[in-house]
Formats: sequence, structure tokens, C-alpha cells
Amino acid sequence: LEAQVLQPIQDPGEMGLTLPHAVAKVEVTSYYAPLFTAAFGSPVVTADRIARALAQFVRSMVTGQSKYDAAFAAGGPPNFAGTFTAQELQGFQLFTGPAGCARCHATDAQL
Repeated sequence: LEAQVLQPIQDPGEMGLTLPHAVAKVEVTSYYAPLFTAAFGSPVVTADRIARALAQFVRSMVTGQSKYDAAFAAGGPPNFAGTFTAQELQGFQLFTGPAGCARCHATDAQL
């Protein structure tokens, strides 16, 4: 998982950064120093630490009773329009349409 979470950072179709560039961006963002210190004992930013932090975040994600799940509750086709707010529906439409996210994140388990 630690290797996997670095792929979107480096992918030209997603963030398109080199790992050194990603590290540099995190280093200059002031709120990360105390977070890195709390997590790792020092504010030093490395690609390995970014990977470890992102992987731990992904491991903590648990779904169930989400609004996305609720859209399927009645059986039959999902009712996204009746479940999501207008802003959430717009985000879902971007995800599945012009933003192209669904090209890689195509299953219900990934939404």
C-alpha cells in the first residue's frame, strides 16, 4: 500500500509530481511540520514518510451507511439525485464524467 499511494502523486494524469517535488511542497506547507512531528517524532519530510502517512490514512477508511450506500438502499437503480445534495451530485457527476476519475476508480468499492 505504501508504494501504491505514491502512484497518483507521480502519475502525469493525476498530480504529475516527482517525489522530490512532492516532498518540497509538503515541507513548505506550515501545518505539516507539527503533524509529521506527532506521527514520526520529527518534522522531517521524506517520500517514505509521506507514503507511510497516506497508507495509514487509507487503512483507516471504513465505509458503511454512507450517502453513497444509501442511494442503493431501496433496491433497483441507485437514487443519487434523491440522496446527494446538489453539490455532492455535481461532484459525483464530475467524478463519473469530465474529471475522468471513474476511468481508474470504476467499482462501487472505490467510490
